[in-house]
Amino acid sequence: MPISHNEAAKWSAAQWAQYVKHARASGDGAVGVLFIWTDDVPPFAIPTAAFVAKPLGGSAVSTTFAEKVLGNVVGADSPDSVELKKHSNGSAGIRLLVAKLVKSGQMTKERAAPYLKADSFVLQKMMHGYTEMSDAYKATPDGLKKILNNVALMKNLGKLAAADLILGNGDRVENGNFGNIMFNADGTIASIDSSSLLASFEQMAKASDLENMDYFGGAFASRDDNQRRETWVTGIAQGGMAAPTDSQIKGFQAKMTGGATAAPTLAPVAKMSAVEKGQHGLLFDEMKAELMGRVEQARGTAKPITEPSDNEWSEAKRLFVIGFKDGLHAVDNLLGGKAKFRRGVFASSAWSGLKKEYKEVGFSGVDPNLSWFSLVVRREMYMQLRRGKTMEQAIAAGTALAAKKQNKFLEKKRVG
Repeated sequence: MPISHNEAAKWSAAQWAQYVKHARASGDGAVGVLFIWTDDVPPFAIPTAAFVAKPLGGSAVSTTFAEKVLGNVVGADSPDSVELKKHSNGSAGIRLLVAKLVKSGQMTKERAAPYLKADSFVLQKMMHGYTEMSDAYKATPDGLKKILNNVALMKNLGKLAAADLILGNGDRVENGNFGNIMFNADGTIASIDSSSLLASFEQMAKASDLENMDYFGGAFASRDDNQRRETWVTGIAQGGMAAPTDSQIKGFQAKMTGGATAAPTLAPVAKMSAVEKGQHGLLFDEMKAELMGRVEQARGTAKPITEPSDNEWSEAKRLFVIGFKDGLHAVDNLLGGKAKFRRGVFASSAWSGLKKEYKEVGFSGVDPNLSWFSLVVRREMYMQLRRGKTMEQAIAAGTALAAKKQNKFLEKKRVG
């Protein structure tokens, strides 16, 4: 019998070596996950794995927050993430396992780097009955046609894009990382490899103060807080990258002592322009272009992909847009609804629960990519765009709100 992820969370480093019979890293995404088998039964097809391990650049709170948002907005099935802290026996066991995979040639050094440098890990249950979209579209010649003709799935993909937008997660629908999209036959989506990319202002400023580590082309070099704040808000609106963790900054500084080196590669943040692109089908068009590129690559191979008809693409796009708009409404409800937002009132029970559980940790700085300030600013820009404002107006509103909230917080902290 496979061992559950909850049981594995209690293992020592030695037990990781004893009980893991096989492991394999996923091939897509900026980081990916590690599939773990505890039964020695080849051929080790992904659906038969016991559980997965995912490296994190911070704590697990950004992951669990994302899973709850996806559950509320998309109705996504959760992988029930369990955290292994950085210095735990479980984290040590995973790093030893990854080092062994690299030594045997089963994992590249580049793929292993996020695991060896992780601040923490989460163990997650296998989403049995689910299929990765990156596998499903090419599993059979008509695999892509089956995906497009799955009505519930097309709508849920639209909802997923809307939910990732408020989370700041650009490494999925927006960037064509189909390995992070899992679904079952009835179109239900699993919230795998999810995280909040709500970059902290303070962390981005800290990183940009370091030579060769400025992700905003020198704009953060200003010592004027107002200028830096506008740069930060513009970065949230236009995408950019996640905030580097303290460990990544420390590692970068250590490398810099021996000469120039590249800044760490960070996950992409969702662009606020997706609000309009999703509603008008442009996000779907981008996804179609990526998939058609893969269809072309498969031409003349042993496993060619049957190209869907124009009508199939058109109907799938229609359903995706319906789902995206439904997702926006679900986000509105999660965040309190349009009318309530205009009065500055958070009222939905789901949002109240999330706020109660995560607001304090979002202010604590424990995870640089779960910043409550960043979420509030992203929410403000989202609502401005939903009300028909231009991106420039949304950025201006977000910048003004950021100044107001941060000054209020600093004043409260000073008095306290």
